[in-house]
Formats: sequence, structure tokens, C-alpha cells
Amino acid sequence: MLSFSSFRYDSNKPYLSSQAQSGLELITFGSEHVNVFAAEVPYCEPHWHPAPELIYVLSGEFEFVLASQEGLLKKGEFLFIKGDETHALEAKYAESTLVTCQFSPELFKQIEIKALQSATIKRDDNFNLEIQLSLFKLLSELVNPSNPFVHLTNVYHLLSLITKHPLIESDTPVDVFTQKDEQLIKSAIEYINLHFEDSISVSELANQAGVSYHHFSRLFKKISGYGVVEFVTMCRVNKAKMLLKNTSIAITDVSLMAGFSEHKQMIAAFNRYCKMPPSEFRKRYLSDLQWRNYEEQMVTHCKQIPLKLVLSLFN
Repeated sequence: MLSFSSFRYDSNKPYLSSQAQSGLELITFGSEHVNVFAAEVPYCEPHWHPAPELIYVLSGEFEFVLASQEGLLKKGEFLFIKGDETHALEAKYAESTLVTCQFSPELFKQIEIKALQSATIKRDDNFNLEIQLSLFKLLSELVNPSNPFVHLTNVYHLLSLITKHPLIESDTPVDVFTQKDEQLIKSAIEYINLHFEDSISVSELANQAGVSYHHFSRLFKKISGYGVVEFVTMCRVNKAKMLLKNTSIAITDVSLMAGFSEHKQMIAAFNRYCKMPPSEFRKRYLSDLQWRNYEEQMVTHCKQIPLKLVLSLFN
């Protein structure tokens, strides 16, 4: 994959950049001013982007961490994420699916609105049905485009419903200490993504951040949803999965190239996160075409769903 902490799809798609350095997801927008896509998502690691985002759960449930707050998102519920806020998702059940809309920041520059806040919109919320219908209209226009002005009208109508929600458009100031803590963890995530192949310790990261070992550990877990060691290990597993597809590299060499200090560490990590040892992963990748195709689709932790099919999944 490109970057462990980036929630990315097909790199040939125009709405994603090829930046692969950190947890910052750089998103490009065309004349549509919104990127809409749907996918089956096992997990989405801690990342952030300037674009505000609306997530709608089509099926299953997702546990999320959003700027240190944990929550559960069920089928038919929305999560609005303001720009540059660190967030992570993990499916509670297999084959959980979602649709997401990422809005160009340019849409907000010419309009005077209060400071946006991230919030969940539950099924029993009075705004939920209105937002569902507006999202459905936007998806329908994307599947069967008629006029660019109709599309833009649908985008602004959806935004108008979102921003008038009392939990989202708010005068409540953001805690400056929360912003400072979040930036500290963002920097740590960026560092890990660039150096996970090297030896990384929690003490080293805490020293770089200028805080104590225990404070950094608690803060990392609170904001990212992962422990530091777990996060680094998952980075290395993703790197190893890419290397295992090259049969000219010995499996023992793969473990060192991915940053594991010992081969047995990689075996234990694969058993935990892939439910099979690395040797079995390579064997299945080479011998099972159907499994290989699925693995390639899931290399960025998602299996895309055509928007036309998404329309049939709406309640």
C-alpha cells in the first residue's frame, strides 16, 4: 500500500493524490467539488485531510476514533468529520460497508458559517432522513448525470442540511490543548510511516515529542485508537505483505526488510492480523487466483462498491 495511515483507493482514480509520506491524505478535486465513493472497509487507520467528510454506514457497524473520542456507528447513521481532524475506523462485523463524501474546502470559502464541529447523526435524529434523501439524490445524479448545475445544487443542498445541524455548526471553541495534543500525535504518525522499517521505541517517540513515556503512550492510544507498538507492527505487516508477493525474496529476508527484528516476530504478527503465517500468505497469493484478486482489492483496506449498487442498498 502507499502509506499505512492513509485511507486510499485505486491510485489511478483522479480524486486521490500519489502522496505517500504520512497520515496526511492529500485529496484533489475536479469541477464536481466533491469526491463520493463506497467500499467494504475492514479498517481505516488514523489519518486526516483538509477536506470535511461525511460517512454513511450502508451495512454492518463501525467503531471509530475521532479526535480522541470513541464511538460506534451503526447502519443508517452518519459521521461528519471536520477538516484536518484525526480519525480512524474499524468494522465491527465482516463485510461492513460505507459511502463517504469528501467536500472540497473551496466550497466553504465564499460562505460565512460558524465553526464546524465533527458529530454523529443517529437514526432517530430528526435530520437523519433529510440527509439520507439528499445523499441519495446526489448519488443518483452521479450515476445518471444530467446537468453540472443540478450536481452542484445537490452538493450544496446536502451541505446545507449538514451545516444546520445543531451539533455540527457550533459556537463552541475548540480546546487549544486538544489541538496541540493532536498535532503531536500527527507528527508521531508521520515519523512512524517514514521509519517503521527501522528500530522505533516508544521512548524515542516520546523524547522527540518532548513529553513523558506514559503521557505519550496514553495520548497516542487516545487519539489514534491504537497502541504505539500495535501501530508500528501493522505498518510492518503491510510492508511484508507487499514483499511476500515477490518470490525472489526469501521469507526470512522479508521480515528484516519490513522492520521485524526477528522472523518469529513477523510470524506472530501475521497470525494475529492476517490469521495465517507469512508462508501461507505467499502460498495462497500464488496458487489461489480468486483469493489473490480479493487481496489486491483489499491492499488499501477496502473493496470498492459501484455507486449504482449503492443506490439499491439505501433504506
